[in-house]
Amino acid sequence: MHQDKEEKESVVKKTIATLAALLMLCTQGFANDIRSVKIIAGGPAGTATDLYARLLAPHLSAHLPGRPAIVVENMTGAAGRIAAAFLIKQAPKDGSVIGSLPMPSVMAPLYDAVSPGYDSRSLVALGSADSGTRVCATTARSGVRSFAEVRRREVTVGADGYGSARDMYARMLNRLAGGKFKIVLGYRGSSEVFLAMERGEIDGMCGMEWTSLSAQRPAWVKNGSVSFILQTGPARVPLAGFGPVADMRDYMNARDTEVAEFIVAELALSRFFAVAAGVPRERLVLLRRAFEAAMRDPALLTEAKKRNLTTRLVRSTDAERILKSILEVSPRVLAQAKWAVSRD
Repeated sequence: MHQDKEEKESVVKKTIATLAALLMLCTQGFANDIRSVKIIAGGPAGTATDLYARLLAPHLSAHLPGRPAIVVENMTGAAGRIAAAFLIKQAPKDGSVIGSLPMPSVMAPLYDAVSPGYDSRSLVALGSADSGTRVCATTARSGVRSFAEVRRREVTVGADGYGSARDMYARMLNRLAGGKFKIVLGYRGSSEVFLAMERGEIDGMCGMEWTSLSAQRPAWVKNGSVSFILQTGPARVPLAGFGPVADMRDYMNARDTEVAEFIVAELALSRFFAVAAGVPRERLVLLRRAFEAAMRDPALLTEAKKRNLTTRLVRSTDAERILKSILEVSPRVLAQAKWAVSRD
């Protein structure tokens, strides 16, 4: 009996030693083979995909073997679809290219009438740096103070292109909550939408992430120059500095709420980082560990606070589960969601 116990302990020790040796070899291999890592940000400078990629980059390097140089490259166009297509179809599958992707681009193969040319099931999650809430905001000049007013009269809102979050959320609220948003397309990212609001070209915007807005326009949050008329997201959350803000669910019946909750499920992975399928397993493990360590690093958390960026780590295992549930939505709900965000 005593001998059996000793033999089992010996096997366990040998197994641990073998695994440690393999991990050391993988670590050395990564350090030798990967001298630089590129993060592709699927949006212009100043957008959330860009801000979080630049927040992560130096801290991710600190937790990767060999501390490789990490550069952020903005790949704009088609609301993140160009970046997603590049990551899946063209980027090297060696762990040297990571995507910081807007979730609407990940969901595009589900929604788009014409395929964007990639399959999001070929994305492998590293995790998400945050989970979020989107808001609808109107300027003081517009005179709109509540979503109830949007149900009574036309309100112009700005968006990037068709299929961007600011476009999809406004369309969803028109179809499922009785809104009368008039959507003006063609702005290149949130910065141009903000400027259009300040110039009086449009009344507001919808589908803007709260954390991104508060980071890019902190004065709006502090001085009350805009009204936050609605929030949309997986759960109701308090918006710092404001009283209760109406939730989309307040204006929908049970059936439409089910559809809307699928559309906003992407917010659980609002700052999504991924690599393409095909990256060797041992390198994927190192990247995932480094991502999680970087997101817990006190230096990153301090820097995020300085930049007014919130962080809520979603680990790779949870991100994979959430992504799978989104991509395997029932045909009935998907059909209704496609109608809700489709062109008029």
